[in-house]
Order: sequence, then structure tokens, then C-alpha cells
Amino acid sequence: MIRSAGPRIVALLPVRRAQRSALAEPFGNTTVLGHTLSRLSRCKGLDRIVLLHDQDDDPPPLPDSIDTQRVHRQATSDPLDDARRPERLAARRWTPTAWRGGLGGATCYDEPLAPVAMAEALDAHHASAGLVISPDWPLVDPDLCTAVRERHRENPESNKFVFTQAPPGLAGCVIERSLLTQLHENGAMVGTLLDYQPHLPQGDPIAKDPCVQVDPAIRSAQLRATYDAPRWQRLLRRIERAMGPKDLSKLDAAAVVDTARPALGHVHRPLPQQVTVEVNADRAVNGPIVPQAHTALNREPMPVDRARRLFDQLASEPDVAVTLGGLGDPLQHPEWERILQTAGEAGLNGVHVETDLLVDQPTLQRLLELPVDVISVRLNADTAETYRELMGRDDFQRVLKNIEWLLNNRSRVGGRRGLPWVVPRMVK
Repeated sequence: MIRSAGPRIVALLPVRRAQRSALAEPFGNTTVLGHTLSRLSRCKGLDRIVLLHDQDDDPPPLPDSIDTQRVHRQATSDPLDDARRPERLAARRWTPTAWRGGLGGATCYDEPLAPVAMAEALDAHHASAGLVISPDWPLVDPDLCTAVRERHRENPESNKFVFTQAPPGLAGCVIERSLLTQLHENGAMVGTLLDYQPHLPQGDPIAKDPCVQVDPAIRSAQLRATYDAPRWQRLLRRIERAMGPKDLSKLDAAAVVDTARPALGHVHRPLPQQVTVEVNADRAVNGPIVPQAHTALNREPMPVDRARRLFDQLASEPDVAVTLGGLGDPLQHPEWERILQTAGEAGLNGVHVETDLLVDQPTLQRLLELPVDVISVRLNADTAETYRELMGRDDFQRVLKNIEWLLNNRSRVGGRRGLPWVVPRMVK
């Protein structure tokens, strides 16, 4: 790799135990990990590529084709799966093909993030910033990574965080050392650096220097160039077959998007990545904004056994995320606890509950004890008067208190820091 004057930047690839078998699968003329490293080694100006692994794990094996002088394997004293990782992953389960847009502004860069371990690695290699990459991004674009690195090097003080709008898996981001510490100390995500904060208003960073612009065709592509779930593995295999090993190694981001486009219609077959399941049609509200106020929905609640069969089928694709909602409020189902227990037992990738949250405190407590990633609250108002007019009940303060109770007690009751996400929603 070519070294240049300016800040020392190393690539940071956290290799987690759960990834190892997929990383060792053949891809192109090497393995998934080998292809990621081979393409990344063509990124100009990187001082080193560092594979991070937990100290109780063996170093990840390197393919024979990789120059071990360019790749350093480092055990981390802080676990890669830190306490906030489940929260970051849950925020991304309903936006997997978008580079940003998850809950709390979560980005694809939050998926591999391990702020303490990464800061430790930067210190060990005397680097001021890291290019964050997941090891299961075998089609990462070396030129885009070079552009991101160079943008940071042009003005390290102003461009402490540099990114692109490329789909997940096609480019890394550069994060300066002090930002990693701030993310850890504040319990924040990379997306927090981009998300709009009402108390700190700013223009969208995508129109500023930290964003390396990409072609609109790349920016708007609805895909993941990642080897982390069967549907995206199938897509990458289609690209591999279409190109062959020699041409596969030469693909840039635009060519990846062009080659993937004919296959995108097959990605969500036989099962879509996101499914809404209406287990009942009952609501506790009856205002003019509620369909039940205008027509009778004479549908019986879904039996638990039927829900179990459905969840088991959906869980055959490991990345399927399920929303319990539709026209009804699942917490009004007579056996809502068993429904949620069944969803958890099936091993679904994500469970999201849409509710009016007009329930008592024991129900709130039980809800936090069950395997739920996101609770969306149909608030639809910012004043008691508007809530009464739209929802047909004078319960605005009750819903607000229930939301507050969930936020204050979710870590204590459920034992999962930051989970479930609690998302008040308003109708558009």
C-alpha cells in the first residue's frame, strides 16, 4: 500500500465470531474475506488494514493470496459486541438497503461499529482515523474508499467524519479517533452525527464536504452488497456468476449496481424481508382517523397456532423483520402475550409492535419482558385537543405517561440497554 503525507489512517474490520463461517466461503478466486481484503488493499493511502477480533477468539485465518505484511490481526481487550450493539442492529432491521435512515438515524456504518475496540486499535497503530469496513463486504469499491480517505486528509479538523451515499457494502466511512470516544461516551451511533437534532439544527451533511458524492444511480440503488444474509448472498452469487472471477475483482460501485439490477426482482422471493402481520382488527380508539370508526371489521383474532406456523415460515429467511399491526392494535388481541412469545421462539430477525398504547402498567411491564425490538406508538397529535379530535378519546396524557414509563424502565425491566426502541408516530 502507498503511504502519503498527512494523517495516518488504517482500515478497521471487526471480525465477529458469528461471521466467521460466511467469511470463509469461496468467492471469486478466494474467499469472502479474501475478496474484501484484496479490494481494500487497492485503496490508495491506507497505512494498514487491521482485522479486529475478540481476545478470546483465534485470529481470523488469512487466505494464501493475501500479503500478510499488509494485514495486521489484533485482539481487542474490549468486546466487539459492546452493550449498545443490539440497539444499533435493531435500528437497522427495517432499512437494510439504505445507507442511512434507520431509527435514530442509524447508518450501515453502525452495523460493524465497535467504538472502544476501534479506538484502541487506532492507538495501537498510531493512527488518527479509521476507515470502517465490515469484513463481509467483498465488493467494496477501492476508489470510493480512496476518495473518502482523501476527503478526510484534505481537512482533518473539519472532516472528522467522511462518508458516501453508496448502498451498504460498497464503501466505508472514515471516523476520527476523538469521535469514536464521543460515540462511546454518549451511547450514540454514527448516524447521530448525521441525524437532525432539533436542539442543534444544521443543514443535511450530504450537501457538505464530509459527503463524497456518488452517481445518482448508485445512490438510489435498493440493494446490499453484503454477505451477511442468504438473500444478499444469493445476489452476490448472481453477480459472481455474471462476471467471473477475473472481472469480479475489477467491478466498481457503478458496475456492481448495473450487474445487480436484473436480479433485484428476485431478492425478496420466496419471502420479503419485511412483513406486516395483522393478528386482530381491534382498536381502543374510535376517532375519525381510525378505520374502525367508519366500517365494521368483522375479523376474528388470529389463533396462536396459526401465528406460530406463520412465524416459523417467515423465520426460514434469517433476516425477515415482522411488524405486528395492520388495521388492528396487537395489544388488544386476547392472547397478545402468547403471540409475542411465539414470535420470539420462531427466531425472527426483528419484531415491531404498532399500538395505541392505551394499556395499564402491568401490560407495559410485560411488554418490556417480551422479545420486542421496536414499539411504535400511534400518537398522531401533539396536544390533548388534537388527540381527542382525531382519536376519539381524551387520553393524550395517558399515552404520553406510558411512553415515558417505557423509556424510563426498558433497560431495568427488559435488561436490554436501549431496547426496545420506542417510536411515537404521527399520521402524515
